[in-house]
Amino acid sequence: MIAENCAYFGTVRKMEEIYKNKTLGGAVYCEGEYVHPMPHDGYKEITPDAKHWRALMPSGYYSTHALAPIMQITGEVPVAVNALSIYSDEVRIEREEEPTKDVASIMLCTMSNGSVARVTGWSKFGGHGLWYRMNCGKGSIESVRGDDYKVRLFYNDWEIPEGMEQETLYSVEYPFDKDRASQSGHFGGDYYAIYDFLDCVQNDRTPFLDVYKSAAMTAAAILGWRSSLNDGKQYKIPDFTKEEERVAYENDVLSPFPDENGVSNFPCTKYQLKDFDVEF
Repeated sequence: MIAENCAYFGTVRKMEEIYKNKTLGGAVYCEGEYVHPMPHDGYKEITPDAKHWRALMPSGYYSTHALAPIMQITGEVPVAVNALSIYSDEVRIEREEEPTKDVASIMLCTMSNGSVARVTGWSKFGGHGLWYRMNCGKGSIESVRGDDYKVRLFYNDWEIPEGMEQETLYSVEYPFDKDRASQSGHFGGDYYAIYDFLDCVQNDRTPFLDVYKSAAMTAAAILGWRSSLNDGKQYKIPDFTKEEERVAYENDVLSPFPDENGVSNFPCTKYQLKDFDVEF
């Protein structure tokens, strides 16, 4: 489950409920944005030096906050990815000695039903927020920018289900344990993620974000970074439920993070690519 709390937002679970009612048809195009600029002092508190993993993390690696909710809502998994990284002098660099200068990576994930999801990882441009949108055949559902407790449902005017309005704005409540959930972080997401984990353990239940889906979500970030370094080339994401697809990557040890000797074998920013002689 990799402690992915955004999949437990009240807005995400409400969108999942609406989507699974099947009045919208299947997802065609989805969006997940995780935008989190930080002031210099705040960044230094969580990234103490230029060798910390955050300082060496390629753009797009921190992508589950954007991708997991799309998977949770639609039930689909990523099967291929294209990506491009963004560098801009408009965004303040946290520390000049850090190698990573990319401020975002925009990934296009082809999902298992053929839909496309635009996903950002930890984006450092302004302004802060997490947003999700599912565009379907008959309409759309989306979280409301500027209000973390609202969901907007909208139908094509010729495909409004009987008894429904063309547009409905839902206010999202905590589904249970409101007092505890409201005291946790991320709009209750932290509480419900832990609650679900414990329930899975106690009742021998498999969560939606099982090891295979979590591996696919991780691979989307890893292969998305390779796509960024390769001018947006598409990379297929293996089906980790199949041994014949897993085995193709079992000796793939390319990583931007240093080993025990302080040496990495893969760039953490596109400007380092010239310094590495690797095939990927």
